Amino acid sequence: MSFLLACHSENASCPKGTSRSFLNILLALTVVIAGVLFGSIAHAGAPSRPFPHHTAYASGTILPSHKPRTALDQAVRTFYDAWKLAFLRPGCGAGRYYVALDGRPGAVDAQTPLSVSEGIGLGMLIVPHMAGYDPNAQALFDGLYRFFRDHPSQHDPDLMAWRQMGDCASSDDPNSASDGDLNIAYGLLLAHAQWGSTGKVAYRAEALKVLAALRRHVIHPATDLVQMGDWVDPAYPLEYEAVRTSDLMPLQLRAFNRATGQPAWADSAAASLGLLARLQQNWAPGTGLVPDFAVGTPAQPRPAAPGFVGEPRAGQFAFNACRVPWQTAADYLLDGSAKARAITMRMLTWLQTASGGDIYRIYGGYYLNGAPTVGWNHVCFTGAFGVGAMVDGRFQDLLNDIWDDIAITTAGDPADYYGATLRMVYLLTMSGNLWRP
Repeated sequence: MSFLLACHSENASCPKGTSRSFLNILLALTVVIAGVLFGSIAHAGAPSRPFPHHTAYASGTILPSHKPRTALDQAVRTFYDAWKLAFLRPGCGAGRYYVALDGRPGAVDAQTPLSVSEGIGLGMLIVPHMAGYDPNAQALFDGLYRFFRDHPSQHDPDLMAWRQMGDCASSDDPNSASDGDLNIAYGLLLAHAQWGSTGKVAYRAEALKVLAALRRHVIHPATDLVQMGDWVDPAYPLEYEAVRTSDLMPLQLRAFNRATGQPAWADSAAASLGLLARLQQNWAPGTGLVPDFAVGTPAQPRPAAPGFVGEPRAGQFAFNACRVPWQTAADYLLDGSAKARAITMRMLTWLQTASGGDIYRIYGGYYLNGAPTVGWNHVCFTGAFGVGAMVDGRFQDLLNDIWDDIAITTAGDPADYYGATLRMVYLLTMSGNLWRP
């Protein structure tokens, strides 16, 4: 190989009769062979779906109509750069990255929470979508993956301990939280679709490991519903028969069905939508809102009482359930689920009337009857309803106004990782750039 490189140089003399074009071919073959042997090309290969990747969403859905697609795409790029700078951090070992809970300099010490599995999962969802724009996307994704692997749950090494502290060790509660692991598995499937699995990380094989662990510890064996984590125990039926509604992710569950060929994952998607619809019908018929936590599933599902698992707003539409409009709308956008659309429409029809079309009357939490619990706005709610508005053209003005409100050029409050990270997910979806593996 060294001879070929030297001969290719413009200052080197090549054997008589050797053509430059022939040497160019030999050189290219040599580089390819070296890449195969050492894995460099497979790991740094071009993404198969580079950003922007305009997805054909379900028939009848809408995008923001008041700006060209180029402007929507640029807003996503701009915010991604700000989010990455503020919250996607190297640390806790060579080649590791994590999504920081607090982006302020010096905000974290050894006894302060550093990151959570929810953030790692959302990061692993975001980064593959930005490959092609971000030349370091695969390295960042692999760093998030390594961070996940460094912090296993005490119950299963293929699930993640839910919280890590400033000293890079998992907290003294090293159990899993289902939303984090579901998006970690989904992110690995996205990475496989984007880069293949012949590089440094076999993404698909790793996703299947996480999915097997989820089935062992987190999917209820009788109801197919997603439980709150691997720590629930049938000896404590209140928690064992409970769900966190933001863990009911039909889009992800359908992707797991496709990846594994196991119909049980499709059953989980159907059970999730069925439970959300029952909660709407029985507890919020006028609004369609769902609580952060529901207990008594599946026989008598009802909002959890205040203080359930330490959450004072457990029975309200609060900072867990705020993700539900995005999750049901995304299921319709990408998989065309009529039931997901119906659930989303119920919420958005109420919101359109309750807000009078004024996005500043979309509040950061509600009782299930639609009464606001606070007097301020938050992007977790506004952005999720913006994605929900995409399911029907009647909400076009609402969608346009919400886009303008959330498509900002900075990461916002540096102490609010959750709002910034969800904003990034919402912008990807609303711009038409969300795709499924």
